[in-house]
Amino acid sequence: MVVHMDALDYNLEIVEKYALKFNKKIRIATKSIRVPEIALYVLKKNPKVFQGIMCFSIFEAKYYFENGINDLLLGYPIVQQQELIVLSELISNGADIKVMLDHPDHFRIIEDHWNKNGLKTKVKICLDIDCSYNFFGIYAGVNRSSIKNKTDLKQRLNLLKETKHLNLCGLMAYEAQVAGLPDRNPYQSFLNFIKKWIRKKSMQLLGLKRAEMRKMVVDAGFSLAFFNGGGSGSMQMTLLEEAISEVTVGSGILQAQLFDYYSNNEFMPAIAFALPVTRNSDVNIITCQSGGFIASGMTSPDKVPKPFMPTNVRLTETEGMGEVQTPLIINKNSNLKIGDMVFFRPAKSGEIAERFNEYILVRKNKIEKKVLTYRGLNFNFF
Repeated sequence: MVVHMDALDYNLEIVEKYALKFNKKIRIATKSIRVPEIALYVLKKNPKVFQGIMCFSIFEAKYYFENGINDLLLGYPIVQQQELIVLSELISNGADIKVMLDHPDHFRIIEDHWNKNGLKTKVKICLDIDCSYNFFGIYAGVNRSSIKNKTDLKQRLNLLKETKHLNLCGLMAYEAQVAGLPDRNPYQSFLNFIKKWIRKKSMQLLGLKRAEMRKMVVDAGFSLAFFNGGGSGSMQMTLLEEAISEVTVGSGILQAQLFDYYSNNEFMPAIAFALPVTRNSDVNIITCQSGGFIASGMTSPDKVPKPFMPTNVRLTETEGMGEVQTPLIINKNSNLKIGDMVFFRPAKSGEIAERFNEYILVRKNKIEKKVLTYRGLNFNFF
């Protein structure tokens, strides 16, 4: 796996430009990177813009806290005993960690653990607000939060006033049907018009919803330190909203293949992996070692890594990316031979790191250093 640091820096400049223009902060989504040194590199780029990280695991948060990062937003609820123990230890050690909640059971689980163990510390929480909509029978968004509307939010705020250990400090409203919906997808071109409409309409509705939700929380007497929203696929639009104080960015920094399919994309590809040629079974067929790496989500051609260098190399229609080998169709005049490398771009930038122990960082066409992934550090958070 290779990371082109010049392209990475270019992408960071784009993010920084928009954040400064609208006086907003950027939070780094570690799930879309999964390489600590890269995450830390981004945070050091401009500390006035890049502040804090969004983790996907409490154990991941613990690792970053122990390595000097102390603005941690845990993007997903925790419910297991072992997770709660780590959370209490982090808080007692001075960690500035905010836990994501939405369902009443989330409140109860933390309260019960704190009461049972006689803990006195307060737990900072962030309420996760649902941003999905149903457009003419089309569900746009993700099945994520139980806080759908103002009635739900009011119920959670009343519940918070009854708790002893929970301290509301932030809101998050992630517009997945915008940030995660490519509207220039060549594999689904007949749907692109509908996707553009969904993205535009969602942002219009969400601008009003997020402003109302924020006002409702403040009017109820709660003080908010932040309101998080967005993603790489919607960054430019989300930063426009007055209610939003920070936007989460991850995938756009490395620009995996899926982000080529957004009409508002300005980023450069910065990540690729190489597979060695191990077979040459016909004049126009070679086979590479390894394969797979299909991205999560509904299976479709845009979730498959694509060979891009050398050019005129493509996957076969019958086998695609294999399990332990990947056949490729090449030009009859190609000079590829056994032992050569073929470079591929992954569809997504985060989960691919689970298949590699290290990344090679390249700058000015020279290897700068090698850095370890979570896998290389023997971490398996999920």
